[in-house]
Amino acid sequence: MPAPAPSHAYAGFWRRFAAALIDTAILLVGAFILLVLIEFFVILGLVSSGQQLTNESYVGSLLVVLGILSVLVWLYYGGLESSAWQATIGKRLMHVVVTDLYGRRISFGRATGRYWSKILSALMLFAGFWVIPLTKRKQGLHDLIASTLVGRRDYASLLIPATPLQATHAQNRPGGASEVQGA
Repeated sequence: MPAPAPSHAYAGFWRRFAAALIDTAILLVGAFILLVLIEFFVILGLVSSGQQLTNESYVGSLLVVLGILSVLVWLYYGGLESSAWQATIGKRLMHVVVTDLYGRRISFGRATGRYWSKILSALMLFAGFWVIPLTKRKQGLHDLIASTLVGRRDYASLLIPATPLQATHAQNRPGGASEVQGA
């Protein structure tokens, strides 16, 4: 495990909270637009086919919208945090990046794990988020689970350890073209 960077290199609770508010506002606007569009087409489809709008059809369409929204929100967080930006729109506006423990870009799988583990952080009165100011690297429970750091973009170079990383190749796995050819 690399040595911690100076505390100012990590994004604190309030910076992360502001980023979450921005992301929530963006997602709520998008969710509202999607809800209105889908419900409009559901009602239009029912009326044009001569069917009655019932509670069951309305609830069913809302469940479809919730399913679509949950996938889109997951893709928003997972996709953007694993992209070259390393941040959602809110995090980008707050000059924050999400990295692995070595300051590198995270994979979509790790971003997905981080996203879904936020459910655990939210349990018991959001205790997993309140630990952010208490940990050395300002990590929430979801960051600890996913082995991620949230750092300030201006100081991202401080998150990279000073010592070179060890080779991650397995002993029986080729490391380059020369090994494959037997050179």
